[in-house]
Amino acid sequence: MPTLKIDGVEITVPPGTNLVEAAKVAGKDIPIFCYHSHLSIAANCRMCLVHGSQNGRPWPKAMPACQTLVADNMEIDTCSEKTQAVRKGVLEFILINHPLDCPVCDKSGECMLQDNFFEHSNRPSRFHEYKEQKLKTYDIGPQIIYDGERCINCTRCVRFMDEIALDNQLAQINRGDRSVIACAEGKQLDHPYAMNTVDLCPVGALLGKDFRFQKRAWFLQHTDSVCPGCARGCNVVIDSARLENEVYRIKPRDNAAVNGPWMCDDGRWTYHQARERRLTQATVRQDGEHKAVAVDVALRQAATLVRLHLGKPTLAVAVSPHLTSEDLYLAASLQKQLFRASTYAVTGHAPWKGDNFLKVSDRNPNRRGAAAIHDALGLKDVLDGNALLTAVESGKVKALVLIGTELPSADFDRLKAAFSKLDALVVLASEKDAAAQLADVAIPVAAFTEMEGLWVNAFGRVQRVRACVPPKGDAQPAWKALRGLARQLDVNVRQADHRDLVVDLAREVPLFNNLTHESVGAFGVARGAETSAPRKVGEGKLPEDFTLPA
Repeated sequence: MPTLKIDGVEITVPPGTNLVEAAKVAGKDIPIFCYHSHLSIAANCRMCLVHGSQNGRPWPKAMPACQTLVADNMEIDTCSEKTQAVRKGVLEFILINHPLDCPVCDKSGECMLQDNFFEHSNRPSRFHEYKEQKLKTYDIGPQIIYDGERCINCTRCVRFMDEIALDNQLAQINRGDRSVIACAEGKQLDHPYAMNTVDLCPVGALLGKDFRFQKRAWFLQHTDSVCPGCARGCNVVIDSARLENEVYRIKPRDNAAVNGPWMCDDGRWTYHQARERRLTQATVRQDGEHKAVAVDVALRQAATLVRLHLGKPTLAVAVSPHLTSEDLYLAASLQKQLFRASTYAVTGHAPWKGDNFLKVSDRNPNRRGAAAIHDALGLKDVLDGNALLTAVESGKVKALVLIGTELPSADFDRLKAAFSKLDALVVLASEKDAAAQLADVAIPVAAFTEMEGLWVNAFGRVQRVRACVPPKGDAQPAWKALRGLARQLDVNVRQADHRDLVVDLAREVPLFNNLTHESVGAFGVARGAETSAPRKVGEGKLPEDFTLPA
């Protein structure tokens, strides 16, 4: 393997490594704009220029570090006055036509151009002529705004669409200081993975309409978590504001075993379900009307309704694969010792159209975890959501406890007709959806942005979900609401807190053996065959042992 020196630090790296990556091994950071480790090399921004020598012979000029591969006996200079002068010149050139938009630009605070300027130049501009006028706030797609004046023509977005999305929707047109990024005539940037171009853009040229003008970057706190959109479980960063306790956006987090640095656009919008239509107060139905009550009052009423059906063929209990594994474990334990329902089901959203990249047809993030728990605890004949609705519609079920209200049908009229046949409907819900609106008792529980726990993706990888904001209103984790319901039914749940549930889950369910939240860590633990994230569209495949829902 090649051995070289970077700023006097000797390192040995694999052949084929470029100098940007080699510098990281030496503890050095070479500034970049156009380089991205998952895209081809463009070397058009020149921000990474470095000086060096080979076998004692100095290079005739500075070379782009992203395009230069390591070799034996190289000596690289990344921080001398000579190299710094080159960087200042590159930044001055890039900024010639760049507008002074920082006070109103949404990229301010996380802009690579800002960061590189203050670190590597930080001197007044000598340019006094008029700046080039280009497209401004142009709708380049249904979700994305393009600002041509801010664009530095790094072509990251073009390369992503060409090489990862395999859909040539973008191109660089014109020459020199008139170059812009544009779609083909009559086309728009509307690919299901188009928002990744916004993440890639190093400046404020591409901005998502959903987040635009919502919150300044420096007010956001970042929480590592998992996307609830489908069974792949893409690793994400959830950005929230502490002052309002609100979530403002979801962005992908690089995990080489799951999703790489990408995610689908549909996954990004899942945070809306944690912000909108939230059930924040417990309600009970009185005289056909819903009345807001304290959670304890709702739990007592729920216990009164359910008690009449415990252990009888008329009782059904259903759990959602959007719950954490800890929630599911407690629900399964209570099914065995308390509910003893003849009908037990795992519901979940109906499938959507998956793709051959990151989207899995199963829209539920923890179906595999639910199956592992039910198998380990010996629960037999577990139904799916469709079979549950059929049982309710047949009149066989008279009392239904829904723990999580993700159902395979969103048809309000169908659900209303089915639930009207029940004598008792108790739901633990995070949203004011159809089930919560039709319930005799509705108890608010935490959304995925407010939960701590473990999910298992389609590939058998155990991953950690983290709370980034506190539960809204009277909402609480589902396991805590279940514990309260059990207490009202004269059963004391032994687990006093969430940590106790994790210990018992790890002891009783083989899939979780010897795991804790800490050992699962930021990137999860593989409990199936180890996988690699697909690199581009066309490479995404499901494991053979994962059965898609009907």
